[in-house]
Amino acid sequence: MKNRWLNFFKKWHKWPALAFSLFFLAWAVSGIVLNHRQLFSGLDVGRNLLPKEYRYQNWNNAALKGSLAIGKDSLLVYGNLGVWLTDQRLSGFRDFNQGFPAGTDNRKIFCMLRSSDGPLYAGTLFGLFYREKAGREWEKVPLPVKNERIVSLLEKDGRILVMTRSELFEIQGDPGQAEPARISLRHPVGYDNQEGVFRTFWVIHSGEIWGMAGRLIVDLAGLVLILLTLTGLIHFVAPYILRRRKKKKRPLDKVSRWKRTSIRWHKVTGIWIALLLLINVITGMFLRPPLLIPIADATMKKIPWSVLDSDNAWEDKLRDFSWDEHLGGYLISTSTGFYLADGAFEKELAPIYGQPPVSVMGINAFIPEGDGTYLVGSFSGLFLWSPSSGQSVDYFTGARPQEGSTRGRPIGEKMVAGYVRLEDGREWYLDYNLGALPVRHHTAFPEMPGEVVESGKMSWWNLALEFHTARTYKVFMGDFYILLIPLLGLSGVVLITTGSIVWWKLYRRRKACK
Repeated sequence: MKNRWLNFFKKWHKWPALAFSLFFLAWAVSGIVLNHRQLFSGLDVGRNLLPKEYRYQNWNNAALKGSLAIGKDSLLVYGNLGVWLTDQRLSGFRDFNQGFPAGTDNRKIFCMLRSSDGPLYAGTLFGLFYREKAGREWEKVPLPVKNERIVSLLEKDGRILVMTRSELFEIQGDPGQAEPARISLRHPVGYDNQEGVFRTFWVIHSGEIWGMAGRLIVDLAGLVLILLTLTGLIHFVAPYILRRRKKKKRPLDKVSRWKRTSIRWHKVTGIWIALLLLINVITGMFLRPPLLIPIADATMKKIPWSVLDSDNAWEDKLRDFSWDEHLGGYLISTSTGFYLADGAFEKELAPIYGQPPVSVMGINAFIPEGDGTYLVGSFSGLFLWSPSSGQSVDYFTGARPQEGSTRGRPIGEKMVAGYVRLEDGREWYLDYNLGALPVRHHTAFPEMPGEVVESGKMSWWNLALEFHTARTYKVFMGDFYILLIPLLGLSGVVLITTGSIVWWKLYRRRKACK
């Protein structure tokens, strides 16, 4: 009976491992790259080497996010392709990325601002840059913060306000000489000092919960997963090789040593890292749909003595902001909704009622219309919103969203990744998959010039993300790829559990024989 149960667990450890071994290898390698984005930021891969879904066509794949007029007939367009200079007719595009470090990730532009006193500002993935009116290159403005990812820029009363994912800074005077000053954002009304379950799972999964030390530990787990996969494959194929060599009367010692060594390393490393791998697999399963949906709005107590245990109520929650004359304060978009801050940032931030639907994937467009209304775009669609009245309508159809649907579908019919409007009123929304599509007119956005397409490579980090989230497998699985992460996660749980049971039973058997 004991042998029967042992064989049962061995089979459930063996066959799922063989079936998903390549997926686990891709998971481990891509996870290590994802943990060190800045380290790999200078490394890219040509999109012509990737499936057609990843190639630029009609400014898709978030190639553009927005535009900024900088003169009578000069216009900058920006996004994942960096910054390009054109005119109000969009008659041509000239590279405007001089000064940014090499690598696609280093020229991902989230926001731009033309200041009243001349300099241009660009908020990038890795920091704030400025360029003088007569300057030929972008120069960096160091910020006193670990994560320099800039999400929004605003000029108010002669000062430049800079928003990162966690904090707000102001710059006055010459950006090359100025020292950015931190603005303290009060916590929201009714703040309960809790953290979102999604972010908690995210930092546990990456190891960031314990800072760089935690990330390195998770990297070690990734290396062990690679080792476990390779040693498991060796242990599986070794008997077949031994039988063939035995038939041909060839030496067996070398293959036998490989088999013994592989199984020894498989057992030792596997049992020591089992719990960490189990935690990593379970948390990872909930970071992608469909399991992401039930935890998207859930909260929990902050884990003490971790990076989550911060006095900053807005840690990794800020997304965009704008000054609103009608309300006399700053509208601040966060991962938990919109809030109103007073002009001096002295009071607690008040939640705004009657918010437009925004995808859990985040806001991608927040455009003030000048009459107290805003265009709010995300993967849930594009909505015209009046914060003072609490009313919002679909910008394309004029229909009102269902009451209480402030958390939009993760992915709607129109996956709005950005928005561009010219002075003559022509406007396009940037659909993530379909690219630049006109709104209320029939003028197509100009085709992507060859030099723009050639410059648009994919960073190693983004390629790793596509593998890690299983989106690369959509090419041959279609929309069913979304179920691959839960399936891999469940398989991982089965493998870790059955492997631990097999190890324990064999360990007890050896102890009993002594």
